[in-house]
Amino acid sequence: MTDSSKIDLSPIVGIMDQRLEQRGVRPEGLYWRDQQSMDMRFDQLLSICSRDQQSYGITDLGCGYGGLYRRAKQLGLPVVRYCGFDISEKMLAAARTLVDASVAEFVCADRIDRVNDYGFACGIVNMPPPAIAERDWTRHVESIIRNLNEYSTRGFAFNSLSTYVDYRQDGLYYGDPLHFFDFCKREIGRKVALLHDADNWEWTIHVRK
Repeated sequence: MTDSSKIDLSPIVGIMDQRLEQRGVRPEGLYWRDQQSMDMRFDQLLSICSRDQQSYGITDLGCGYGGLYRRAKQLGLPVVRYCGFDISEKMLAAARTLVDASVAEFVCADRIDRVNDYGFACGIVNMPPPAIAERDWTRHVESIIRNLNEYSTRGFAFNSLSTYVDYRQDGLYYGDPLHFFDFCKREIGRKVALLHDADNWEWTIHVRK
């Protein structure tokens, strides 16, 4: 069995850097279909804090070019701090040109290492490196959930392609929503919500503190 902390993510960096170079700083450069579909995912994630009227900070694991922050501001959410983590320096360079430097910081890493109010991970588990066994990648996803939990004080949200599909594309990871709901209830906390009602083949989980 592969140690989740030892999984080599460098192939993903190469894939994402090439995609960014080919498609540019837009949703297609992150393998999303278009702006509408990307915003739909962000809206599902951000709904965990949409009723919170107090200002807060958010951490974005796998931030890409900072699209989650842009969407949060479009929705009028009171975000006053944004910390983006990504394993691609090229993605971070793009993010630094698009996100207000007075509220943002960016870190090249695959794990969060500082506390914030809310944590998010959008789409970062969908594309595992080649030749990784599904069970090993599932444990890797669980380690990401633990990381989000450790460094989020009010709650966190993450998403995945779903096993409830009628077609699977080779090379992608389809997470069992029931497994991850149960994992969060048993291992993380009792305030867990599973959202599987968006117009796509994906699910989102919220964990509130």
